[in-house]
Amino acid sequence: MVSRPVVRQTGRPVVRTPDAGLPEPKKPEAARVAALRRAMGALEAKALDEDLLRDELGERVEAGARKKLAQKRDVVEVEVPPEAEETTVDLMRALRTALGSRGPGRGVASARRAGSERPMGGRRKRTRGAA
Repeated sequence: MVSRPVVRQTGRPVVRTPDAGLPEPKKPEAARVAALRRAMGALEAKALDEDLLRDELGERVEAGARKKLAQKRDVVEVEVPPEAEETTVDLMRALRTALGSRGPGRGVASARRAGSERPMGGRRKRTRGAA
């Protein structure tokens, strides 16, 4: 069966696996698979060594900063502004407030249907000579 490549809007054909010229996949050797599984099992650990997660560079930088602070060397005092309180915005309340007196179902579209001067939808027509 000959399959035809599908052409998308980009103009480039989509190559499917039979058309790509790749060889058929081979069945892996059982001994090789077993060896790889044993090797992966040897790397597997029952628990995580937390010493591997330590940030040694960060600890050294922090120790150096403490030492300089104790010696009053290369220390700049900075006033830290107080943290602003986190405010949670009630989006539904803000939406209702923004919509205000229009009420439900009384949006811009209903105002246009009611005899607004502005045409509904579509694009404005250009006049000749307009840029």
